[in-house]
Amino acid sequence: MDAAKQNLAYAYFFIAFLDKDTNPEKAKQYVAKSLQYDGSNQDALNLSKSLMN
Repeated sequence: MDAAKQNLAYAYFFIAFLDKDTNPEKAKQYVAKSLQYDGSNQDALNLSKSLMN
């Protein structure tokens, strides 16, 4: 995976993490976008699972 995609994945994850408590629906969208760029990011996968509960 190239560095640009990895950086985008992390950026979307970071925004999702910040929004998880105040705007969970938006956080779900951002974490999904993060996983599109890097589906193996364990932090994003964990956040996605926690948002589904």
